[in-house]
Amino acid sequence: MRGIGIPAMLMFTNAGNGQDPFAIWGVPRADDANWAAHDPYALADKLRGVGLFFSAGTTGRPGPGDPDVAPWDIGLLSEIAIGANNKEFKKRLDELNVPYTAHIYDDGRHNWPAWIREAQFVWPKLMQAVNAQTTAAAARR
Repeated sequence: MRGIGIPAMLMFTNAGNGQDPFAIWGVPRADDANWAAHDPYALADKLRGVGLFFSAGTTGRPGPGDPDVAPWDIGLLSEIAIGANNKEFKKRLDELNVPYTAHIYDDGRHNWPAWIREAQFVWPKLMQAVNAQTTAAAARR
């Protein structure tokens, strides 16, 4: 969460949406203790036993179902930083031997169509994790 560009991206995105850019974890650097207390990378060694799933695109190009937007769209640009951040997080978890499920892919914008694709990707794993059983009605679909 405190990776290069991430705090600035969060500030820019929230301010651009009319939100208080400091409402998440405070002012970067000035409230560093609060940012660190919520940073998955910094807390990676404490995440053992937590069912982790994270995903991101890496190219900053639109993916399947994404709207046609300008190349400088924040949903595209942010995915480059988020993807790089997730790659570093994945590497850290591997170093610590902390289990996770990740889907790091190429094209895709940070938006609802991407989140729906990722929910469909992880849904079977979620259902398995909670030992969900297929109902007769679901089996008929």
